[in-house]
Parts: sequence; structure tokens; C-alpha cells
Amino acid sequence: MKSLRSSLKPLHVTKSKIHMTFQLKTVLACFLFVLLLSTSIFAQRKAIEIQNKWTTITADGDLGDWQDSLSMFHSDSKLFYALANDEDHIYLALQSKNPELLSKIMIGGITFSVNTEVEKKNPPRVTFPILDRTPGKPKSSREVLSKEEIQDQTLERIKDIRVFGFKEIIDGPISLQNNYGIRAAAGFDSRNNFVQEIAIPIRLLNIVNRNEEITYKIRINGIGERPNTARSSYPMSPYGNPYGNPYPTQQIPKQLLPTEFQIKSKLASQ
Repeated sequence: MKSLRSSLKPLHVTKSKIHMTFQLKTVLACFLFVLLLSTSIFAQRKAIEIQNKWTTITADGDLGDWQDSLSMFHSDSKLFYALANDEDHIYLALQSKNPELLSKIMIGGITFSVNTEVEKKNPPRVTFPILDRTPGKPKSSREVLSKEEIQDQTLERIKDIRVFGFKEIIDGPISLQNNYGIRAAAGFDSRNNFVQEIAIPIRLLNIVNRNEEITYKIRINGIGERPNTARSSYPMSPYGNPYGNPYPTQQIPKQLLPTEFQIKSKLASQ
């Protein structure tokens, strides 16, 4: 009996070692997965470093001040963009050449934030364009609009700018011709590309040191991922879709989900 137990003991130890080896491999696999996932997320959040251009821009929805060309392109968002500043303002220009992207922009606008502090949760930001959703005059079923007429009607429905996080301004909509000096305009160029420009006074951004690095975020809001968003909940969800979410979470088309990227740059000097 003793010899039988002795012969079985090595088998028991062998199974235990196999079990421990399997557990160790499982733990290592999970660790590598988490490491790769965190590395991927970090890579997605890594800011693009660019140089601001010194120039004065009129935010009028025309790229003439930018020599009709935006040199930067973000492939994931499919946006052409450029940043500039002068002594008093920071300027952003955006150009969309993609019809699907235009639909996404018209749903929730684009939010542009300016952050001078590391990991600040509520930096000053502007959302534009915001379309007036009031039902218009019913049209005849036989009426066929040209592309130019559709573009004109779209631009006519842009009534205001939404702001959040500015110390001197109450969160919410402000007029296109406001007294704060924030300007935004949209238009269509000769190739039917959608264009928008935003100008924000530097004095509203609490920039003390003009040589410090600034983090900008550009977010195409699309349709937020959380369902049943209140239609008037912009101050609570400043990056979300201000018009609500007509889709259950699992049914939101991928091309309408929010897309964002960050830019790091210092103000240009004359």
C-alpha cells in the first residue's frame, strides 16, 4: 500500500505543475493584452505637434485668408485643418471634402477646445455649426432644389455658436454677432467642400505665458454613444450631440459616432 501511494505521488505533483503553468500563461496573456490595449489607447490620444502660423484671419467662411489651402489633414476624421494666431486671436479653419462627414458635422457640430492646463476637465470650448431645428415652411412635393439652393438653406439655418467653460460667458448658445469677440462662420467653396472658421480672443482663454504649449482638441460630435440624451442638455454634456440621439446605442451607424484628435502647439510670434 505504501509503495502504491509512493508511485502515485509524482503523478499528483506533475498535474499540479501543469495547472500552475497554465495559470501562469493565462496571467501573462492577460497582462500582455492589457498592455497592448493601454498602448493602443495612448497612441490614439497622443497629440499632433504643429506650428501655429502668424496671420490675421477674418472668420467669414471663406478660405481666401488661408490661400485657399489647409495644409494639415487628419485621416481618421477626414478633416483638413489649419491653426493660426495674431496678437489678439486664435484662429481655426476646417474643410470637409466628404459627404458623409458633412452629414455628421450637421448632426452635432464640431467642438474646438483650447486647454492651457494639463488634464483640465473643462477647458474653454466652442461648438459650431449649430443648426436651427425649427421646422421650416412645407415644400411642394414637386419642388426640386439645386445643390446651391440646398447649400444656401443649410447655411441659413446656422443661427448661433455654443460655448462652454469660459469664465466671462454663461454656458450655452451665443449669437453669431456676439459682444465677446468669438466669431464663427461656415460656407461652401467653389468645389462644394464645406468650410468653417472659428476665431477666439486670446484674452478669454487665460493664457498668461504666450510661450507655453497649448493643447487643442477638435471633436466631430456626430451622435453621442449614450441613448436618450436630453435635447437641451448641452451644458451637462458639452461634447455631445445637442439634438439628442434617435438611435439605440447598438444601432448607431459607425460613420456617425464621435471622432476627435488633439493638437499641441505654441502661439506664433510676429
